Amino acid sequence: MAQATKGPLNYRCPSCFIREIDMDLFFDQPKEEYYCLRCGFRGSEHRVLTLNQTARFRYDHLTNRVRGFPLHQHPMLPSFIKGADVSTLLEMESLSARYYDEGRQGDLITILKDNHFNLVRLRLWVNPYDEQGLPYHGGTCDLPSMLQLAQRASKQGMHIMLALHYSDFWADPGKQIIPKAWQGLNLAQLTEQVKTYTETTLSAFKAANIPVSYIQVGNEITNGMLWPLGQLVEQPNQARTGYQALGQLLKAGITAAKAIFPQSHILAHLERTHDQAVYQEWLDELILNQKLPFDTLTVSYYPFWHGSFTQLKANLSMVMQRYQLPIIIGETSYPFTEATFSTNDIHPNGLVMDAHKIKTMGLPMPYPFSLKGQMDFVQELLNLCNELKLKGIVYWEPGWLPVKGSQWTSKAGLSYIKEDKPMGNEWANQCLFDYDGVALPALKVIKNFQFKGENK
Repeated sequence: MAQATKGPLNYRCPSCFIREIDMDLFFDQPKEEYYCLRCGFRGSEHRVLTLNQTARFRYDHLTNRVRGFPLHQHPMLPSFIKGADVSTLLEMESLSARYYDEGRQGDLITILKDNHFNLVRLRLWVNPYDEQGLPYHGGTCDLPSMLQLAQRASKQGMHIMLALHYSDFWADPGKQIIPKAWQGLNLAQLTEQVKTYTETTLSAFKAANIPVSYIQVGNEITNGMLWPLGQLVEQPNQARTGYQALGQLLKAGITAAKAIFPQSHILAHLERTHDQAVYQEWLDELILNQKLPFDTLTVSYYPFWHGSFTQLKANLSMVMQRYQLPIIIGETSYPFTEATFSTNDIHPNGLVMDAHKIKTMGLPMPYPFSLKGQMDFVQELLNLCNELKLKGIVYWEPGWLPVKGSQWTSKAGLSYIKEDKPMGNEWANQCLFDYDGVALPALKVIKNFQFKGENK
């Protein structure tokens, strides 16, 4: 049995400290490791020093951020997030989409609220229209539309998570296109534009008396954002380059967000949740080295792109131990059917993921694409949240129904992102409502989930 002593120095447990618990570490002499009797933390002296430095930085940042802030202006954050991205809702309603739960037609946000959802996520694009004013679709997520949805959700007592894309259209690992009006700026000018845009956007929410509980600075920025100036560039056998410029742009967004909503949680959003090496490189550089004051990490997890539950658990466990960062599953979904649909539309439909694509890609899926498979996927993900004490999940576009005219893009949008593929609804088989708008059993799985234990 290891000899329990206070060790050469009187160190505090960084894992407990970040949760405002003051615990001394003991020293395992044979292993030359420090360990905590309360939470089970173990680590070398170097690891303890590194994590304590990070914990002190985050604690100082938190206390400075809330000092003097009138708490009555912002609702208390949920102990566990049950969220949904509903950014296409106005577009769906304009196309006569209908939603039903327990035999009754209702407003989607109200249905989600009645099923114990407590947060709405909204993605924001800078200017999702071409020079002739034609919309890009996929929700055409401009500021007036997102303000309207945020107002509706806020009136129902739901929290708002705003995902700032810093692009005129979709931003993801494969594309991070600079908005049309910002193109041609140098790095210094682009940094100032990020700051100004963030301040102006959030000021509009504040003026409308809509508190934004979570502000996501960039969307799926594992490979950077605002390309090429903020892009991370692969290098053979070494770390990617471009982190200084990316850090400069992110810091501008974070600083502006805190200036308008100092009480909000600032989120870094990554995908590739199976890739520990990429996460460690990204977080080492931007959290440990550049010390960007993100409060929480939010991640995308789609098993057909991001690996198995085993890989997800291993990566998130590494992040929580190494960086002491709370984590939200900020995007996720799973198909409830392999069947396609027909809207008798002029725009052809091609599902992002169906049985044929899975077979072609040779990917093992955790569950069948079925009602029960979707239920089981959601339940396993929620069980993992309990096991790791994650902060919550956000189901991506549960109401993007295959009604006539529903498109992920228009021709104008395709021109902006320089892609050529079918424009119809790609996501309908991953909703929490069937093709007729009837609530699916997986919605009740989320409703009935009980979070256990304190969040890390």
